[in-house]
Amino acid sequence: AVNRGGPSESQAEGVTALLVDPTPHGFGEAMAELAGDEPHAREMGMAARTNAEKYDWKVHVERLDRFLDGTVHA
Repeated sequence: AVNRGGPSESQAEGVTALLVDPTPHGFGEAMAELAGDEPHAREMGMAARTNAEKYDWKVHVERLDRFLDGTVHA
């Protein structure tokens, strides 16, 4: 994942993602690292799924709907 914005705030480096600079070289290195360590890639994939489940899409959609309806106050 890109080491900026949301991914840098929601992912744990080396646990749920490899956070890299947004360049072909950065992504290439991360892909090579994962390709060379299948057990770590599988472990990271399982951790990433568990992490993603914390960000339930329905909660975000409901909050956005309330905001757009003018019922959420900053």
